[in-house]
Amino acid sequence: MRNRNVSIHIRLSQREYDLLCRQCNRAGLPKSTYLRFMIEGLAPQDAPPPEYRQTLQALYRIGNNLNQLSAIAHAKGWLHAQKLEEALGDFSKTILLLTEQQAPKKANVKATLERGRLISEMEEAKC
Repeated sequence: MRNRNVSIHIRLSQREYDLLCRQCNRAGLPKSTYLRFMIEGLAPQDAPPPEYRQTLQALYRIGNNLNQLSAIAHAKGWLHAQKLEEALGDFSKTILLLTEQQAPKKANVKATLERGRLISEMEEAKC
């Protein structure tokens, strides 16, 4: 069964719609998701650059290798297992920090909308 079974219809001016579209594009989110974030009082972050995902994937691969080395070191006693496990812990914290930076954050909805309006006006002034 669907979680979201209530549908709404709103009317926007062309300027409001353009602003919504720009903000959704910057965040890399569909309009419905963007509006749900705003209703919850969360400010969607701008979408990360394309290299962000590649960097995160590379870090996950490195972390997997560190984990495998840690298991071997622990079993065979070849390396100082405690230091390797500490490095793995630091690595995990770094990945967590990177992913948290992209998570939506609590924000003042009015301030977020004002920021979007100012960005829109600056883009229009450039034209």
